[in-house]
Amino acid sequence: MNINWKKSGFVAAILAIIFLTAFAIEQQSEVTCWVMEIKLDVSAEEALITERQIEKEIIGIGTPILGAPINDVNLYKIQTALNSNPLIKNPTVHKTVDGKLKINAEQRVPFVRIINVEGESFLVDKDGVKMPTLSSRNPRLMLFTGRINESLDGTTLSLLKVNEELRESSLLDEIFQVATFIETSDFWVNQVEHVYVNEEKEFELVPRVGSHKILLGESENIEDKLNRLEVFYKETIGKQNWNKYSTLDLRFKDQVVCKEINY
Repeated sequence: MNINWKKSGFVAAILAIIFLTAFAIEQQSEVTCWVMEIKLDVSAEEALITERQIEKEIIGIGTPILGAPINDVNLYKIQTALNSNPLIKNPTVHKTVDGKLKINAEQRVPFVRIINVEGESFLVDKDGVKMPTLSSRNPRLMLFTGRINESLDGTTLSLLKVNEELRESSLLDEIFQVATFIETSDFWVNQVEHVYVNEEKEFELVPRVGSHKILLGESENIEDKLNRLEVFYKETIGKQNWNKYSTLDLRFKDQVVCKEINY
């Protein structure tokens, strides 16, 4: 009787793999989840959420976690809950063979604060994602107020980019244009206290220095408008009285139209 040792060895190897896999699965089913490791990347100046708060949110889902078999931990439910949290982004959830549940996430970085026409206040990050304001933690941000109809639960910036009809009725895109330019200028980020949207849906800047208001108009050509005003500040107002004018109007091409205060 001839025995094909090569073939027999191959079959034995396959059986060994099957046995070891089944053994590993059996062993894994006996491993309990004993710790939740949360790593939150906070690149903002101020933390809006903590790792402890994320842990409480996960426990509040109601799915078995700590003390439960690691294979019974529902990663999908946890991931779904974290994805819906407006204060964090890019959450990842995974479990290890030794019973650890690991969560990684980034805190969203607030960019502007908006108080809409109804008095509702909310934050928006640079991705255009809206976040609720927090009574205990509200970072100092560029403030937009006035005739703004955007709401916390309303249109997102990403939706505006693909929907022209919404873009025409929303100010969010223009708000971002104004805020982005101001943020890139050391002069303007220190001079502009807040931005007001008037009845005509035009932007008015409220400066920190001076008694005047700045009529910017629409966000179009904001760089040209504010560069023009910066020159005017340095060459004219800087040599006179910062409280001489009530209005500086930038809505006309190549001009700064000034209205003096009548005492």
